[in-house]
Amino acid sequence: MKTALRWLSWGRQAFSWQDWLLFSSVFLATSALSAQSLATWLAIASWSVALSFFLLLKLLDELLDFDVDQRAGRDSCLLRGEVSQYELWLLVLLVLAGQLYYLLSFQRSQALIAWSVLTVSAVLLAHPRLAGRPVLYSLLHYLLLPGFAAWQFSLNTAWVDFQAQHALLMLMLYTGALQYELSRKLDLRSGYAGVLSLLQACLGIGFMNLLACISCAILIMIADSKLLVTEIIMCVFFATIYALVCLLIKPVPSTKILLRNVSGFSLLCLNLVIFTSLV
Repeated sequence: MKTALRWLSWGRQAFSWQDWLLFSSVFLATSALSAQSLATWLAIASWSVALSFFLLLKLLDELLDFDVDQRAGRDSCLLRGEVSQYELWLLVLLVLAGQLYYLLSFQRSQALIAWSVLTVSAVLLAHPRLAGRPVLYSLLHYLLLPGFAAWQFSLNTAWVDFQAQHALLMLMLYTGALQYELSRKLDLRSGYAGVLSLLQACLGIGFMNLLACISCAILIMIADSKLLVTEIIMCVFFATIYALVCLLIKPVPSTKILLRNVSGFSLLCLNLVIFTSLV
């Protein structure tokens, strides 16, 4: 019972239900573009393995940043000793074993190659040396999201079938994730991580939002969807712009929270628009 409570405490600290909802929307969008069936038990297995990738990223981040976080006096279940490094490394191995077993069942060499590259990249990008370069860290770290999409595509699509729609979704995921990252870590006094001013960070968020919305719109246009996509995408774009303007005019904590929530919600909406348009 105590063990279960310890892991529940770690899980709550590591992820919120909004995170899992956003991760699931990424999986749904990539699955729809890959024409993967979502009506069988295999879909549940695919969803579980896909979400385990985001769990792996969190585990690697905590384990490889342990010394840095300890020196900085940060608070977490790991640093408080509620879970141990040994337990988290064991969970890493279990996640990797589960993903590998799932991939081998497909008997697709391209999927195994994509997964191997993605896993090695996740380990390298979790290295604490990148922590001192926040802009470079964000630019490189969020390449893992289009990398995740490429991995999902490789399970159902041969490389020769890779089309403009796949590239557009990967671009949308990358720019949408960067928009969310900048919004989430924005400081009202020092901007983003003391490297970008508040104005520069807001301009970056607006630009990433624009690229994400344009990528989504073109993707849907190529798919020839009859859904009211243009109106939805415009609402997503202008909601973010509204939050940015509010933050620049009156930079108070409430508008920062609004911007963070809008940025996360916009990526969620774009993913769901793609899913509902293609399924």
